[in-house]
Amino acid sequence: MKKKLLLSGLIFILASCSGESSSVSNEPDSGTLESSIQDSSSSTSESSSSESLTVDSTPDSSSPSTEITNLTKEEMDAFIAKIEEAEGHPKRNESSATVSISYLTSDPDDPLTIAYTDDFTMERYTHEGKEMTVQLETVSYEESSTYLYETYNYYDDTDFYRVIKEDGTVSSTESTPLGSVDLEKYLTVGCAYQAKNNLESIEYYLLNPNELYSSEITILEIPGEELSFSFTFTEYEEEDPTMISQTTEMSAVMTIEEGVITNAVETYSYALYAAGTKGMWMDTRSDMNFIQGGYDEYDGDFFTTI
Repeated sequence: MKKKLLLSGLIFILASCSGESSSVSNEPDSGTLESSIQDSSSSTSESSSSESLTVDSTPDSSSPSTEITNLTKEEMDAFIAKIEEAEGHPKRNESSATVSISYLTSDPDDPLTIAYTDDFTMERYTHEGKEMTVQLETVSYEESSTYLYETYNYYDDTDFYRVIKEDGTVSSTESTPLGSVDLEKYLTVGCAYQAKNNLESIEYYLLNPNELYSSEITILEIPGEELSFSFTFTEYEEEDPTMISQTTEMSAVMTIEEGVITNAVETYSYALYAAGTKGMWMDTRSDMNFIQGGYDEYDGDFFTTI
């Protein structure tokens, strides 16, 4: 079987802890952003090697910070639990992201580069006893073209609905039987859900070493102040394991105030190679602020049918 690590999404394509981009851009197809590794029945490991390092505390902290590289499963699970515990009850996510995607051309010194910013707010509401989210998004390209998107995620007793408006006009609608949808994927406005998914995917590679890839993760905890992690991944060509196929680097720094995550800054870099030459590369950075509190009752436009 194949285990896939999807490191994009406005994960990290727009490096968002939560939310899904409504924009239609010239990004590479998400399939090129997956790292698919063939499992070997003889290479399943129960745990990876672990190296722990305790460093001096920060000047404002009475507890020492802890940094761990290449975690065991138990250490990874404990770190995920700390992120979930610090999630709090976010009602709104205000995010600003920058994206740059480059492609190799016939002139190695002059790649084709597409750059844009993606600013959005995503708020979670109650509506007639259920919950929904509304995302307002502005995507601006370097050449000054700007697109406005609205995304509505909601559900009733039988189905989940997703409506996207582009520049005020409905451009996409879909409905899915409620039982086949992970509602929290679309309703969360916090950081923990996506961080958990990413870390569990990373965990697979740490616990299942393979000659076709190398990976390393480092986590850092400053009690009461910060939870962060950084990850590097290199995949090699199956026909020639000495030749790089793709590389990924990501990081997430979650700031904690009064016990809850109030801000997260995420970076994501990806490069795709062909015959040892880098043909496409992408860099994203996202800065998110989370507003805590109870959900307001939604009183705006609502789509009763699709």
